[in-house]
Amino acid sequence: MRIRAETSIKQLDEAREKTTAAEEAAKTAEEGRRKAQELVTAFRQAVVNEATPLQSEVHRLLECFGIEAPSLAGEEANSVELIELFRWLRCCVAMTDCGS
Repeated sequence: MRIRAETSIKQLDEAREKTTAAEEAAKTAEEGRRKAQELVTAFRQAVVNEATPLQSEVHRLLECFGIEAPSLAGEEANSVELIELFRWLRCCVAMTDCGS
């Protein structure tokens, strides 16, 4: 009986250690998720803050080369879809690369 009790105590201690390790891993994962969320939020805010000035700059740059800027969703609301922003940037880089 005593051997069974000692075995049960050892198993209980091992289970506690595994539980503690799992709790620490969960805390670490949650902290990583929180930091990643903060980074994404900061990136989104940076894009929002700079989208309107960049939009007007790209319009002027494309007009210099006689290219009509693509229409954006919600231009009246001063918003820009990210896919359109990156299309504009690729266009500008392509013009720079070809010596325009």
